[in-house]
Amino acid sequence: MRLNIPTRSSHFAILISLFLISTGLQAQEKIEWRPVEGISEYLVEIQQDGVIVQETKTGECSIPLVLPAGEYSFRIHGLDPFGNSAVQSGWSKIRIVADSNPFVAELTPTWFLIGDTPVLKARVSGASDGKEGMTSYWLENSVGETIPLKETEISDEDKLMGYSGFIWSGDTMLSPGEWDFVMTNPDGKEARIDKAVSVLESIERNYPNSIQINWNATLPEAGSERYQGVSFAGGSIAFASDFRGKRTRQNPWFKHIGWDVRFSASRFEMVSEETPVTVFSDLFTLTAGLYYATPFDFPLNLVFAMGCGLGYSRYHSPDVERDLLLISSVGNNFYLKDLDSMDPVFRTSGAVRISFLKRFYIDLGCQLSGTMFLNRNTIILEPFAGGGFRW
Repeated sequence: MRLNIPTRSSHFAILISLFLISTGLQAQEKIEWRPVEGISEYLVEIQQDGVIVQETKTGECSIPLVLPAGEYSFRIHGLDPFGNSAVQSGWSKIRIVADSNPFVAELTPTWFLIGDTPVLKARVSGASDGKEGMTSYWLENSVGETIPLKETEISDEDKLMGYSGFIWSGDTMLSPGEWDFVMTNPDGKEARIDKAVSVLESIERNYPNSIQINWNATLPEAGSERYQGVSFAGGSIAFASDFRGKRTRQNPWFKHIGWDVRFSASRFEMVSEETPVTVFSDLFTLTAGLYYATPFDFPLNLVFAMGCGLGYSRYHSPDVERDLLLISSVGNNFYLKDLDSMDPVFRTSGAVRISFLKRFYIDLGCQLSGTMFLNRNTIILEPFAGGGFRW
């Protein structure tokens, strides 16, 4: 039976599909509605005796009914991109009848590392807690190993979302692999989610974060000598952190892949083509990117990095005014004051990493960096040496 639910907005026409409305809904049924144009997320409120008992946000156009038997009312909000209610339906009544069949709608988290004991949150219905006995819950893998679960307290927010919490006690450690979530009533009826949880071996580093300080030469390449003729020294400071995601833990080769943020400063000396004056160029860059280090357990490893960001160039000379004409032979007049700019930059590098005392390391390598100025491009080769600390 289909019911049109009244709304406070004429363009928000939600059509709810309620089955068995005349005799009551089973807990395994669901509320469905047609998508609303311009709405990508919905909030379903369910109340009993004027008290909200469940709030569920979803990007789908349905939610499962995982509620004890009883009389309820519900309404549906269409949310705007900021999570506020843009339009909503009126309140409608539903009745959930008792159902002895156990049912599991959802389980979270879907993975964790071996040795962890997270709270598993599941939407369940049809559980028994009476004279016949209580529903039991456990995890089971493909070789028949089972881990009993017991219910535990969870936050009020999770309860409003319809979750129950489960955890196992003692020193039991789940072996790596896929585990089913199972619930069984005293009458023998069972519900499960196959391969509900993945237990992963931990291949993460003991010290996933590091900070590094480098000294580098700055050698202009190709046509860059025209703008940055003689190299001075440069330096940089970088923070790096390994990725913590599931995929990087499934392959040992990727346990040393992550992101880094680097700030660098370099100085160059340039002689103007039009006037015999020395000009200094200070280049400051801030870049973010990726790095990868080989995962071998011996002191020597290779490290590769790349990134992009912004650079600020500041040209100055202590002896001349900043309106000095520098270059005119290319058809455009460049003055000293015109060369200050904020521009895109990129970098790519390779190095040999020498580790010692576990937390400390030295990098010896070379970086190629470029700046895409509005009126020219420069390429710089930067041999560098630096030291770092991990934690």
